[in-house]
Amino acid sequence: MKQGTLFELDAEPVSCLKTETVDALSRKRDRERCRHLVSLAARVQRSSDPIERACLATAARETADALVDASIVEANRNGTTWRDIGARLGTPFQTLHRRYSGAADRLTPALRSERARWRLAVRSASRRDPDIKGDA
Repeated sequence: MKQGTLFELDAEPVSCLKTETVDALSRKRDRERCRHLVSLAARVQRSSDPIERACLATAARETADALVDASIVEANRNGTTWRDIGARLGTPFQTLHRRYSGAADRLTPALRSERARWRLAVRSASRRDPDIKGDA
């Protein structure tokens, strides 16, 4: 006696395409970075200590640089040519190609360390200022 199957599998299996996942994660990271930039800008405006403002501005610059890098890599992965990206940014396409081609391998550790740095900065700042959210 043969046992019947528990589920009917007539339909094609649904899989999540890698590009859909990468794009969704990239957009999420971009939103997190943008929220963090807004938070840093507000803290710069509130701060009266020039050294603290310099530290906050440095953190904002690093976060903005990471956002630029990730956006350029994503644009190229989505099919935008280096020449088109360069024209829109006012940067020679050769510079972009040299800096970002094969960037997935090089940027991932850099982005991870940048993210860890600003999380640590936010965590320590949230101890001093209760208005700062620790999950930024």
